[in-house]
Amino acid sequence: MSPEMIARMILGCSVCYGAAGHPLTKGLNMGILSLLLVVTFVLIFFATFFFQLRAKSKNTHITL
Repeated sequence: MSPEMIARMILGCSVCYGAAGHPLTKGLNMGILSLLLVVTFVLIFFATFFFQLRAKSKNTHITL
C-alpha cells in the first residue's frame, strides 16, 4: 500500500469534517430529519390512543 492510500483510510470523510455543502452531509441531515418525523408521528398517535382510552373509560360505569 502506498502512503497516499493509507492517508485516505486514516482521514475522516466530509461529514466528519463538517463540510456543509457536500451531498453526503446533506443526505445524512435529511435522513436524521426523516427519522425524527417518523418518531414524532408515532408518538403523537400513541398519545392520541391513550387519550381516547382515557375518555372512553370515563364514560364507562362498571357496577358490581
